[in-house]
Amino acid sequence: MTTGVAVYAMDIHGDILSWNRGAEVLFGHEREQMLSENWNKLIPENLRGTENKVLTKLARGRSVSPYESKRVTRNGELLDVYLSVHPIKMDGNARDNVGSVVISTNITAEKQNFKKLEESTSKLGAVIDTALDGIISIDAEGNINAVNPMAEKQFGYHAHEMIGRNVNILMPSPYREHHDSYLKNYLNTRQAKIIGIGREVVGLRKDGSEFPMELAVNSLKIDGQDAFVGVVHDITERKKQEQEIAEQHELVKQSNRKLTQALKVLESTQAELIESEKLAALGSMVAGVAHEINTPLGICVTAASGLTRSTLETKQAYQESKLTGSQLTAFFQRTTEFTDLLTRNVDRATELIGRFKALAISQDKQETVTFDVDSFLDDLVFSVGLELQKYHCTLTLDQVFSGELEMNRVSLYQVLRILIMNAAVHGYAGKGGDIQLSLSAQDDNLNVAVSDQGCGISTDPVNKVFDPFFTTRRGEGFTGLGLHLAYNLVRQALHGSIAVSSQPEQGSTFTLSIPLQYREST
Repeated sequence: MTTGVAVYAMDIHGDILSWNRGAEVLFGHEREQMLSENWNKLIPENLRGTENKVLTKLARGRSVSPYESKRVTRNGELLDVYLSVHPIKMDGNARDNVGSVVISTNITAEKQNFKKLEESTSKLGAVIDTALDGIISIDAEGNINAVNPMAEKQFGYHAHEMIGRNVNILMPSPYREHHDSYLKNYLNTRQAKIIGIGREVVGLRKDGSEFPMELAVNSLKIDGQDAFVGVVHDITERKKQEQEIAEQHELVKQSNRKLTQALKVLESTQAELIESEKLAALGSMVAGVAHEINTPLGICVTAASGLTRSTLETKQAYQESKLTGSQLTAFFQRTTEFTDLLTRNVDRATELIGRFKALAISQDKQETVTFDVDSFLDDLVFSVGLELQKYHCTLTLDQVFSGELEMNRVSLYQVLRILIMNAAVHGYAGKGGDIQLSLSAQDDNLNVAVSDQGCGISTDPVNKVFDPFFTTRRGEGFTGLGLHLAYNLVRQALHGSIAVSSQPEQGSTFTLSIPLQYREST
C-alpha cells in the first residue's frame, strides 16, 4: 500500500509548479515528470469535473475546506486521500494570479479500518464520533469501558490497564475520593453540575505526575444503559502560553516604567541647562536638541503602543478561543522585536540625556565603546527611515567595509542622523530625493560622507552653516542648532573634523574624518 504525505503547488489552471518527495512516494511520479503537468493526471476521470470546481473557487477568492477524495497513482492504484488546499498569491495582488498549495494525505488504510471498526463495534464508534481529543467512556458505576489512543498517551496507561478500573485512578485527591458520590447523585437526581459543561481540572498520570486539562463530560445511552463520555484536552501548552503572555505583559510594563523614568530625567536635565549660568546660551539650544533626544523616545512610544496593541489583540484572540499557533508565534516575534527596539532606544535616549546633562556642567564624559558596523548601520537606517518617509526621501548606503569600530557610538549616530535629516529637510526642502551615505576606513581614520542633490548652500563661506543659531529659515521655526551640535560632537566627542562642500542647485556633501581603532571581520 502506498503511503506518504504529498505537498505540491499549482497555478490557477492546475498546472503543477512544485512536487515534494512525499508526492513522489505517494503517487509514484518523479518530480521531473510532474512539473508543468496538470493535476488532472492524478484525478479519476469521473471526478475531474467536481474537483476542478476547487480551482474555480480559488480563482474567485473563496476558501476551500479540507475534503476527502480519490487519486490515481502511476501504477493505476486508486487511493482515498484527505486534501487540504490553501490559496496563495503567485505575483502581486491580481485575482488571476491566485495559485494553491495542496497537501494530500493517504487515508486509504484509515478508511478501510474505520469501516471495519464501525461494523464491529457501535460503542467505540460512538466514542470516536464524540470528539477528537482524549476520549474515555465509563459506565454508570464509574468503570472505564473504552479509551482512545490519545487518552492512553495523555495518562501514560495502555488501554488494557484502564479498562475495567474506576475512572478515579485518573484523578488526584480530593477529586478521587468524591467522584463516585458525584456520579451517584446525578443518576439519582438527573441534576447536572458538570455534565454538559466543560471545565478545567487536574489529571493524574500513571507515573504520578499531574497535568492541567479541560474536561467535557456528556451522558448517553449505550445498549440502553447509562454511560458517560469524557473528552480530555491537555492544556499544559496553553497554560505555558498564558504564562509567557503574562511575562510579555510584564516586559511591556517594565519598558513603560523605564521610558517614564527617562522622560523625567529629560525634564530635569532641560531645567538644569536653562538654569546653568555657565551655559546660559544653551537655554535656547534645548528646543533645538529636543528632537534629537525625543527621536529615540518617540520610537519607544511607538514600539510600546504597538506592543500593547499586539498583546491586547492576542489576549482577546485567546479569550475568544481563536488564538492559533501561527498567531502566537507571530506575537512572540513581534514582542521580541518591540522589546528589543524599546531597550535599545531607551538606552540611547538615556545616554543622550546624560550627554546633554554633562554639557550643562562642562563635563562631557561619553564613553568609547566597541561596536559592530553592520549592526550600527542597521539601527541608523531603521530609525531615520521612519522620519525620511515623511519627507519623501530615501537613503542609499555605500559601505566598503565591515567589522568593529571603537569610538563614541552615540555621538556618531547623532551626527549622522543630523546630517541625513538636514539633507531631507533643508537640502530637498520637502520635495524628496535620494541621500547617499558612504563609509570607508583609511589610514586609521573613519571617512564618512553624506551627500544630496538638492538645492545646495548659497551662503559664503559655506562653513558658516556650523555657526550656532545660523539658519535661513528661522521664520519657519528652525533654530539653527542642528549642524552646530553635529560640529561640536565631531570635534569634542569624536575628536575628528567635519567639512562641507556645496554649489547652489547642485547639492551638498558633508565629510567627516574621525580617528578610530578598526577591526577587520573574520
